Order: sequence, then structure tokens, then C-alpha cells
Amino acid sequence: SFSPGVLLVVKNYTGDRINFTIAAEQARSEGIPVEMVFVADDCAIPQSKGVTGRRGIAGTCFVHKVAGAAAEAGLSLNAVKEEAVQAAQCVASIGVSSTVCHIPGRRKSSRIPEGKIEMGLGIHGE
Repeated sequence: SFSPGVLLVVKNYTGDRINFTIAAEQARSEGIPVEMVFVADDCAIPQSKGVTGRRGIAGTCFVHKVAGAAAEAGLSLNAVKEEAVQAAQCVASIGVSSTVCHIPGRRKSSRIPEGKIEMGLGIHGE
């Protein structure tokens, strides 16, 4: 049976990199072709920080859209990956919030004062 393979679009967080790499290795061991693209679009962190620097945030959505369009157009797995890599290299975003995450049962944080915003947040509020 024909299997075009799987493209994993992964946000640049250590845990995500580790877990998706393990998942890719498991899939490959079962004969499933797998490619990965890491997205590090957070422009709040300088590129000079290297591979552990910029996080993957909102720009990841655009990388998914580009990869999906390429796959729907019938491109090979490697060609879809190349389109996604190019999109990942061209996208930049920044996280902004006017409130912090509230965990039910815990006291609400007042880290961000009323009427203010915080810039440079990651997807986990860090």
C-alpha cells in the first residue's frame, strides 16, 4: 500500500524536540517515512541564541498551512518538507498578553497590572 509519509511540524521547545524525535524514530522503525521541520519564529529572542534560543509560537500555524497546501497539491514528502522549511525561515512572530494564565483553585496573579501588556511571552506564558 502507498504511504506518502508524515511531516512533523515541531515548535522549538526542548521537550517537543525530544518527544517528536522519539515519535519519528518509532514511526520509521515501523516503515513509515517521517520528516521533521522545527519552527523557531519568536522574534523576541535574538537569532544569535542558536538552536535553543527562539521558540516556536504563532508562526507555526502558517508553516502548517503551507505544508498542508503543498501536500494537497500532491507534492512528495521531501518537497512538502522543503516548502515548510522555507515558510519557517520566513515567518516571525511575538507573543503579547494582557493577562497571565490562571490555574483554577489558585490565587490569580497580578504580574501584569491592569491596562498594561507584556511582550515576548511564549505559548506557555513564560
